[in-house]
Amino acid sequence: FNAIISGAAKHGKLDEATKWWQRATKSCVQCDIFTFTSLIEATTKSGKDLTAAEHLFEMAVHSCLQPDTMMFNVLAFSASKHLSGTALENWFEQSSGRSIEPDIVTFSTLLVTAARRGDVGCADRWYRRAVHAHVLPDEQVPVSDTWSSKHSKFDFTQLKKAFTD
Repeated sequence: FNAIISGAAKHGKLDEATKWWQRATKSCVQCDIFTFTSLIEATTKSGKDLTAAEHLFEMAVHSCLQPDTMMFNVLAFSASKHLSGTALENWFEQSSGRSIEPDIVTFSTLLVTAARRGDVGCADRWYRRAVHAHVLPDEQVPVSDTWSSKHSKFDFTQLKKAFTD
């Protein structure tokens, strides 16, 4: 079931992903972190709001699953699509209390989103948070635009130089 749910999610087909998830639960198949991560990805790609993705995250928690960094990164990607600047930073503060350590993909995604929006101040704050967390974006790191197996590369060399000069 996970392979089908994931495939539907990668193409933003939330209805298909949800249909297969319901089939899995009706067949008494235990859903796991990968299932919920794929469903969060499907909500994001289908254009649903952040509330839908957060609801799925909470469903995973209430199902006694321990969300991992990858699931948090997919949720952070969703948040970065719907929130900007201070609102995104506030969301991150509230969400980082979920006992999940943000990693280089988390910070890179948030930093690059801010930079692409032209919000240099916000990008600077994300960069400084990454440094403080000892997760320093350095040169080229993966930044997920699709949260599939494909990753784009973002060159931090120039950005890093601007922040350290």
